[in-house]
Amino acid sequence: MTFPWIRERANQRAVFPLNFPNHNRSFDPSQRCVLFWGHAATIEVTFQVGGDVLQGMSPGATDDEASILGAFDSHRSVIETTARSVYDKCGKTFCRLYPADF
Repeated sequence: MTFPWIRERANQRAVFPLNFPNHNRSFDPSQRCVLFWGHAATIEVTFQVGGDVLQGMSPGATDDEASILGAFDSHRSVIETTARSVYDKCGKTFCRLYPADF
């Protein structure tokens, strides 16, 4: 039986669509990155995007937490679209987003 909301990967593993039902995100000062979460069915997927990536998207952003989170919030839709693409390729529960992904 096939369900239309499940896609198959090339390796025949089922992939559920990735959604971002909440807008929680947090700044990790030790790694200068933002963590955020998506959900594919009942699986939680953690994403990490570096401050350098966010500063590249918002050139006026500085190294402080408020500025990095502000850059993330300003580009959330692009970041979530990129996160979906990265997740579709790897299917792992932890994905780091790199400048090349954008």
